[in-house]
Amino acid sequence: MRSLLVLALTTLFLLPSCNFIKDKAWFGSGKKAAALESQHRQDSLRVADSLKQVKAEELAFAREQAIQDSLRLIEEEQFAWENRFRYHIIVGSFHTPEFAMEWSDYFNSMGFQTQIFEDVDGFDLVSALDLEDFGEAVYMMENYRDTVVIDAWIYTWPE
Repeated sequence: MRSLLVLALTTLFLLPSCNFIKDKAWFGSGKKAAALESQHRQDSLRVADSLKQVKAEELAFAREQAIQDSLRLIEEEQFAWENRFRYHIIVGSFHTPEFAMEWSDYFNSMGFQTQIFEDVDGFDLVSALDLEDFGEAVYMMENYRDTVVIDAWIYTWPE
């Protein structure tokens, strides 16, 4: 009995720990360890795939945001370009849109490039000239009154 006790104590002191025995799979725990290792590897792969997918989604969102920002900037620049002409020489104003269209066609046939501003305080305005400078607009209005339409006037586009 004494030799059995000595043998047991010697075995306990010589083997570093239970983990050593588990790692060596002396008592059949190798299959569990292999299954756990396989599960751990699969979990790692799932996490890596999820991270790749999240990164791809973030990249796609960033691209879409950049496209939207670029389109908004283009629209703002186009709006600024179109609205840089604040002063318009108006050659006619009408309650009836058909009359405004006819008047615009008449001036187009004379060589003017007209533009119709629809529903400005209930009127459709026919513009024959767009200008950036107020002084030039006053000068051109006087010319239009002398040569084109006696009751031409200046419409200032709101800012």
